[in-house]
Parts: sequence; C-alpha cells; structure tokens
Amino acid sequence: MKLGGDLAEHERGGTAVVLLHGFGASGDDLVSLARALVQPRTRYVVPAGLLSLPNGGRAWWPLKQRIDYDAEQELPVAPAALESARAAVLGVLRTVRERYAPETLLLAGFSQGAMLALDAALQPASGVQRVAVLSGALTTATARDLASSPSPRPRVFVSHGRKDRILRFAGAEHAVERLQSAGLPVAFHPFDGGHEISEDVVNALREFLFGP
Repeated sequence: MKLGGDLAEHERGGTAVVLLHGFGASGDDLVSLARALVQPRTRYVVPAGLLSLPNGGRAWWPLKQRIDYDAEQELPVAPAALESARAAVLGVLRTVRERYAPETLLLAGFSQGAMLALDAALQPASGVQRVAVLSGALTTATARDLASSPSPRPRVFVSHGRKDRILRFAGAEHAVERLQSAGLPVAFHPFDGGHEISEDVVNALREFLFGP
C-alpha cells in the first residue's frame, strides 16, 4: 500500500482518497492518477490487489478470459472472491479512518477496481462520502445490496468510454439507472474513448471529488 500527498504520517484530518487499480495492473498503477488529482491537505492511499498474477500484475479477484454480462447488463462475481476483496478494502478504509481521522473519505477505482470501489462504498461500515466508478460495471451482488446501502448514501461518479471494448458502455448506463432508481445521487460522465482514464475524465473526477 503506497501513501502520498502533503500530509505527514503524524497529521490527522484533511481528506483521504483511496484508489483501487484494475485487473492485471501493478499495485502502484494509480499513483499517476493520485498525482494528477493532488490537492492541499489530502492524503492518497493506493493499495495493491489481493492476487499476484503470472505477468507480475495484481488483481482483486480472478477473471475469466471472456467477460460475461448477464441479461441485466451486470457482472456475476464468485461470492467468496468478492467478499474477500470487499473485506480487504473495508480494512484499508477502517485503517485510514482510525490512523488519520480524515474529515472526508473518498474512494475511486478503475475497471475491476471500479466495481470493487462501488461495492465497498455501499457497505454500512465504509464511511465513504463519495465514490468514483471509472470504466467499471455493476456486479450482481452489488446490485442486490443497493436496497440496504447505508444512509446517508455516498455520491457516485460514473465515467465510461462509448468505445470501450473490455467493459460495455451499456453496462455503465444500466449501472447509472440502477443507482439512480435506488435513490443514490449519480454524476454520469460518458466520453468518446475506450477503456481508459482520459485527461477529460481526470478533470471531471477532480471536480467531483473536491467540488461542492
């Protein structure tokens, strides 16, 4: 787990941003995103996924070679694998809250990390005020949990490329509809790109995380 920002280890308060990388990326893959989002009195936490892959990358849970959506445009994930990943992220969030007592706790993820970020943020113990889903999808388990998500509910940012060939744009549209139907405030940022975090997305994400 890497830490960054302008707050020293002994300092408490401020804002904490936890960033979750995608499948197959290195554990510090989103350090560059943290640098692009830099703000005063903000701490950035970049944990590595639970699994080590043969190519040297990391993952939060195993993935099949082919990603299969169900009829509802949601992604089934093995319950035990998702629960392990969720517990790991909730543990990171708990450590951040206990060690640094941030005034604001934010969570964002890309691709597989985006799925996990949304799932974790909706858990009653998360303490997350805003969550960003960057080129992700709604898992079937997360969809089932929407009815029992905590109150007050976190604000949600969803970005997705219309030309994404890895995770469907239609899946993002479905996720936005489901979240809004469940009463969560959602900012949807579609863009004309692929499976990526574009500069335009970074700017919109910065405004979402640190704006009013």
